[in-house]
Amino acid sequence: MECIYTIDPLVDQPIMLLDRHLGNLEDGGQGIDGAMFARELLYLDTLGKSAIQIWINSEGGKVVDAYSIISAMLKSKTKVDTYCIGIAASAAACVFVSGRKRIMADYGFLMFHNPFIETADGKMSKTEMEMTNTFTKSLVTLTSERTGKSYDDTAAMMGKETWLNADAALAQGYCDEVEVSSEQNKKRMYAAQGVQARVKTGAECLRAVVNQLSKQNNYKMKAVTAKLNLNEAADETSIVTAITQIQNRSKDFESRATT
Repeated sequence: MECIYTIDPLVDQPIMLLDRHLGNLEDGGQGIDGAMFARELLYLDTLGKSAIQIWINSEGGKVVDAYSIISAMLKSKTKVDTYCIGIAASAAACVFVSGRKRIMADYGFLMFHNPFIETADGKMSKTEMEMTNTFTKSLVTLTSERTGKSYDDTAAMMGKETWLNADAALAQGYCDEVEVSSEQNKKRMYAAQGVQARVKTGAECLRAVVNQLSKQNNYKMKAVTAKLNLNEAADETSIVTAITQIQNRSKDFESRATT
């Protein structure tokens, strides 16, 4: 299956990006296709992954598309963790709270509100109002069940449009962990004393290697010094001198033999 929303389906914990609005909106065009996203997630579920990560930065969108994604998350046998890497608003906030483990960047935001239907005159028909009320009850049920809040508290929270930063979301149980941005992807900072200590350790290691090699060389040269009738502690100069003398005697012998 060709993956559209997954960065690398071959890794143990693939990342799926929910980084646009949900569904096809009149003023925004096609965003995340909820059905295709769900199908892709369920495909990853068949690959024996240890977890699936959904990274969210979305202003929300169509509830129907959110339903497809949430249902696939909840039915997946693989752990599905959600990450708010910017904003998770409206229907995207409902996707976020549906994660097994919910992690927010310390600069992230959640926004909850009741669903609505946009009309030309800003007024909804009776049928549209009934549809909106049905969606509202459904999302309140989902959010309260996933956060452990009461139905009434969740309905009140969504009814007045609520914005939560990472600290507030953690305190109120809408996320499980906050990632501190200052600890991520930063240069390694060392104190001068620490650097000196590491350099010293490196120099000591180098000396140890040299000493070891010297010991090995001395050990291997014992047979050579013995053959040359030299003391086993003879240095390189003494060994070269002895070899040179042998070479000279050899040349002299060859010269006399030829004559």
